[in-house]
Amino acid sequence: MLFDYGVVRNGSKVVYTSPLYPHLGFSLYLQNLGWKELSVNGVNVTVYYSGSCYSEEGLNLVQKELEFAFGLYTNITGIRPVERFDVVFVPGFFYRSREIFGEMAKGLDVKGTFLVDCPVDMEDSATNYASLFFHELAHEWFVHYASFHRFNEAFAEFMRFEAYSRWNPEGFPAWANNRERRAIMESGNFTYYQAMNASIPYWKVHSVLYYKGAFILRSLRFVLGNETFNEILHEALTECHGSYCTVQDFQRIAENVSGEDLDWFFSEWFNSTLLPDYTVENLTVANESGSYRLIFKLVDRNNFTMPVYVRIVTENGRFVDKTVWVENGLGSVDVTLEAKPTTIIIDPDEWMANVNREFDINGIAVKVN
Repeated sequence: MLFDYGVVRNGSKVVYTSPLYPHLGFSLYLQNLGWKELSVNGVNVTVYYSGSCYSEEGLNLVQKELEFAFGLYTNITGIRPVERFDVVFVPGFFYRSREIFGEMAKGLDVKGTFLVDCPVDMEDSATNYASLFFHELAHEWFVHYASFHRFNEAFAEFMRFEAYSRWNPEGFPAWANNRERRAIMESGNFTYYQAMNASIPYWKVHSVLYYKGAFILRSLRFVLGNETFNEILHEALTECHGSYCTVQDFQRIAENVSGEDLDWFFSEWFNSTLLPDYTVENLTVANESGSYRLIFKLVDRNNFTMPVYVRIVTENGRFVDKTVWVENGLGSVDVTLEAKPTTIIIDPDEWMANVNREFDINGIAVKVN
């Protein structure tokens, strides 16, 4: 049985039909079809595979990824959207997906089922498509449990960031930086509200919807804090369960939960094609009785209002972190350090999408991350 609507027949055929999503019905023929039953965080999971795809190591890795992602997403949102879930490893799915869904995809979530390509074996797919799985699984929350139209992709990508930063912490910085670059490249063409317009082809606004959207949500969490942000996600999913909600609905829910007027945040991030563009000005360092006083202005050339995470690295290899409110494009830093400062890193943990640059000022290296 494939979720509520699928049937395995003759040992080779997987049929998926859905009364809720009739346009997603499909059939797959897999040679030497096999399956394994798993229990993952209270969810009954069936892993289907062609005989050539199976490996014991791969199945173990799939189970670890499922346990990790289901557990994390349930903890963040306070909601478990399904009781059953299926994973189907399909050789050649990258090409066959065009015939079935009209687009080429290495992996795709349809309600209760994740279909994934298997070019080598199960272990290879579970390793190389882990971050893709983290994104697609999130659609069980942000499409099938509650839908926010094209804003679903921002939520799914945000959840992928949360998962991949924990699953692969060493590879995450470069991975996140690549997505930030793509968000920067396309952000100037469309505002997020414009990208939400269904008349604009997805390929034109993909990086805005996915990557800029994820960074917007990361920025909102940085503004409000983890606990409040997670409560907002829970309330949004609860209120919008089984229906469609808009960005405006999400803003209203965020304001109700946080008790704050967030119009300034949604206005600058959703109505503008600009991104924060930080630089450091008026920097001075003074040696005061064995300590060092560092003073500078943190300037945003595009006049965003945001809290900004700043890391100051000293010559002894230690660092001090500060959160600086930049209001209408201007913030101030005044900090006393035990050793001479050598480097200033703006947004070291990639909380937001911003213009990246590196430069020196008065002998101190500055990296806008």
